[in-house]
Amino acid sequence: MDSKNMIIAILSVTAVVLLCTLVLLHGDWRGRDASLVWADTVDRGGDYVLVTGAFSGSYEALYALDGFNDRLNVYQYDPNEKRIVLYHSVDLRNYFAIR
Repeated sequence: MDSKNMIIAILSVTAVVLLCTLVLLHGDWRGRDASLVWADTVDRGGDYVLVTGAFSGSYEALYALDGFNDRLNVYQYDPNEKRIVLYHSVDLRNYFAIR
């Protein structure tokens, strides 16, 4: 086995050990409060940060942070109308001192 394959094998084993450690330490989600919001996917572009996450029960929401206008918008899919609708919008200047 040459040194390049040996390094790949060592890094692979290390990654598996770290993944198992992560699952063992943080794998018990059943006992946690169901009202907590968990971010699933995060993307950033310019002044915008988009985060998908659990909303209530089995529903998902899209949280859009508009850094230019200092607003947080929450969008949710409406299955009756079959479109994404604005659920709530918050002006962050009311909650944070923005300079």
